[in-house]
Amino acid sequence: MSQITTTISPFTKTPSRQNPLTFSEDMDVRLSEENSRIEQMNSVSAEMNAVCNEINASETAVQRIKDDVIDLNNDIDSKKSQIDDKYTEIMSYTIPTEATYNEDTIDAKVRMSQVLNITNSI
Repeated sequence: MSQITTTISPFTKTPSRQNPLTFSEDMDVRLSEENSRIEQMNSVSAEMNAVCNEINASETAVQRIKDDVIDLNNDIDSKKSQIDDKYTEIMSYTIPTEATYNEDTIDAKVRMSQVLNITNSI
């Protein structure tokens, strides 16, 4: 992660009109410090932009993860719905309470299912 490490150094001299003897000399020192302070401010600005870009990239990544989670939750809901539908379908099956089948009935049902299979495939 980028960091802001540059510091802007303070002026070493501050000219004062109340001290006219050193005003000109103090002003020269201050003006000579201006360039380095401007460079330091530009460095801080570049570091801040780098941090901002990383924050924006992180925000985009987080949004993608959120979207993926939403998609996964929707998939889960869809699967749950399919499971519930299948469960309801299975629970609606009726199971005979009496064993009324004999071999003749079973053979007839097998033959009937074979006929149905043949007619469905035509």
